[in-house]
Amino acid sequence: MRGAVFVEGAERPAPATLSVDSSAVVARTDDGATHRVPLTEAKVSAGGFDSDHVFVRSADDRLTISSSDRAIVEALASVADERMREMLREVGAYKRRHAWWKVAGIVTVGGVGALLVIGIGVGVFVAPRLLASSVDALPVEVDRQLGDAASGEVDAAGPEVDDPVVVGFVEQVIARLAPHAATEGFEYRVRVVRSDTVNAYALPGGRIVVFTGLIERADSPAQVAGVLAHEISHVTLRHGIRNVAHRAGLMVAVSILLGDAGGWVELAAETAVLAQSNDYSRDQETAADAEGVRMMMAAGLDPSGLADFFRHLRDEPGGEVTGALSWLSTHPDHDSRIAHVQALAQTLPAAPPRPLDVDWPAVQAAAGPTP
Repeated sequence: MRGAVFVEGAERPAPATLSVDSSAVVARTDDGATHRVPLTEAKVSAGGFDSDHVFVRSADDRLTISSSDRAIVEALASVADERMREMLREVGAYKRRHAWWKVAGIVTVGGVGALLVIGIGVGVFVAPRLLASSVDALPVEVDRQLGDAASGEVDAAGPEVDDPVVVGFVEQVIARLAPHAATEGFEYRVRVVRSDTVNAYALPGGRIVVFTGLIERADSPAQVAGVLAHEISHVTLRHGIRNVAHRAGLMVAVSILLGDAGGWVELAAETAVLAQSNDYSRDQETAADAEGVRMMMAAGLDPSGLADFFRHLRDEPGGEVTGALSWLSTHPDHDSRIAHVQALAQTLPAAPPRPLDVDWPAVQAAAGPTP
């Protein structure tokens, strides 16, 4: 399950993959760090704007692990002693209480008041889903506004790389793929970050962040191009903005549905966390794989690059569990994705091959650690 970990003294929470074993709640951040809160001292509570987050704190409050995935409650319940069960009961009571009253406020007792409460209760669930279903009707300018607002939340991802060899390579890939994107109107802006993390992600609107670890671990330019095609596909299929809409609070969702487009800015932090953690559904990942392959073939690039990258990471020692392989950590079913990509490459129309004009050893050397 995905979530975040906040360590006292850190500037912001770090996206992480969470698990619960018989002794602790464990958070493995995307840069490979591991944090544990022993169950014997864990303090569990609920909170967040939508009352949808569960917080697990250490006894000294210096470490907090959080998630909106209900699976964390189920996992805790499976290993709970009486102390933990009592905290989980309080979490359930908090969620039930705040799902109604945080928005309803003080409601006049009576028939009209009851109907109002019922209407608000329905709205808590309906409004965000209605907002998500209306995304396709929104101008792409909304995606850009949301991505720009979220960009400030990811500035601390690591030191920016300005080496023209590295940046020029990434920009060349984006320039080759962009004309073949499914949706027009997006502006792709690249930021390369120096980090060992094998990752790349895209914010709504087209801001793309690439970690140098991705370039270092790839075997060829086509593998990096495959990953970037996949990330661009999340942008053009508008997966990010759709996911944020699903998680919007009632008041934000209603304000946007009533015409306040600026309400999207209030979702900037949520957008950043979802993007950095590559928090997409299996259907969205499958769609992005398919669209990425189509873009690669239309651009004259080898579509097997994406499958080769899956295979390369899968076959590395510890590839299924290593924190550095965060780009694949949310959906580790590599074999089915490899087969899917290979099947698509056999059926989709392809442009004449035009390999990238790049000195790959020079790019990897420039992307490596600073001497």
